[in-house]
Amino acid sequence: MKAYATLADNVLQPLCISERLMTRYQFRELIELGIPQFIMPDICWCGGITEARKIAVLADTYYLPIAPHNCGGPVLHVASIHLTTHLTNLFILESVRRHYLVHYDNLVTGLVPVEEGHLTPPEGPGLGIELKPQVLDAPGIEIETIGK
Repeated sequence: MKAYATLADNVLQPLCISERLMTRYQFRELIELGIPQFIMPDICWCGGITEARKIAVLADTYYLPIAPHNCGGPVLHVASIHLTTHLTNLFILESVRRHYLVHYDNLVTGLVPVEEGHLTPPEGPGLGIELKPQVLDAPGIEIETIGK
């Protein structure tokens, strides 16, 4: 946190921090020190969807917008879309077009295409996506069953 405070004291641009912080307790410290102007939780790093939602509510208490980090695969991508549909302080959801237009389609079913710059959560149970069966048939994939 000390390094972030030093950075904030020495730059003029707004800071969007930090995709690698874990839990709302690290974000609370960051926010209470007045360092960021944007909060960037990553569902995979911060503790899951519920923890990311708690971080967003904490940030909203301090009038800080959320810009979730979203570069970790199709499950994170869809989980982030679901999360952001419920945030009152959403600024933007980070995404990488190459990932969701090319790579993710080869891995999962159920992805909803981007329309006019908007991402829509897939419908269906859970997150609304499923692993494509051919992923498990790819060369080099080994499947282990534990407990049987």
